Amino acid sequence: MHASIAMLENTMSPAPLAPDALALRLETRLKMRHYVLLMAVDRHRSITRVAEQLSLAQPTVTRALADIEDIFMTPLFIRSRRGLEPTVAGEVVLARARLAVADNHALQQELRAVSGAGLQGRLRVGVIPYAATQTLDAAWQHLFGLRPRIALLAHEDTTHNLVLAVRQRTLDCAICRFSHDSTDDDLVQELLYRQEACVVVSKASAPRLASTAGMIFACRVTKSTKGAGDSPYRCDTPPQKGFYPALWRAVWSAVQIRGIT
Repeated sequence: MHASIAMLENTMSPAPLAPDALALRLETRLKMRHYVLLMAVDRHRSITRVAEQLSLAQPTVTRALADIEDIFMTPLFIRSRRGLEPTVAGEVVLARARLAVADNHALQQELRAVSGAGLQGRLRVGVIPYAATQTLDAAWQHLFGLRPRIALLAHEDTTHNLVLAVRQRTLDCAICRFSHDSTDDDLVQELLYRQEACVVVSKASAPRLASTAGMIFACRVTKSTKGAGDSPYRCDTPPQKGFYPALWRAVWSAVQIRGIT
């Protein structure tokens, strides 16, 4: 089993193309409130419920949705028995809307941190529940040594949810297990260490297990605090030699991608 860190790749933007009708509409008319409205429609699938949530009249919401579809020059929702459902173009726009709203929220938080507490910025890191506390503490201490006024937010979740959060830009990087779901070109992964198997046995069984032909335990053995006589022993393997430098290098890359100086 492998542990890795995932982050969004900071790719160069392609050369700008000559503006067309759609590009002009997006650049001159599209607002953040349009994205918020689209996400509300997708969540509730009902003009009535959207109007109630946003404290607007139903005709106002209907006109606003029509204006947004005019900006994108295509229908974004269609009516069905289950309510308003996004079209193919609507799904594309909604994916971008979620990213834009998440980036806008992150920007607000960072500006508050900079103006209110004099911090250098904010780094959002996801970790799996099984990451060792000593390992993470060492990484954070090293990071604070490089950027003492950075605001660090750590979020614990499963690998699948952490990778999804990185893609949705609600996290800047994640320390998690290697996943085939995160091998696409939009993410950069760096191997931190290869996790070895852990064997838990009782004190009485440990000698018999260790003497089994062909079994070699290259690990440290720690006694459990449970029980006294037949106490279980735990065999585990510490991270390989290059683990901490790899972890620091990966987290530092996320800091640079975020533009925190």
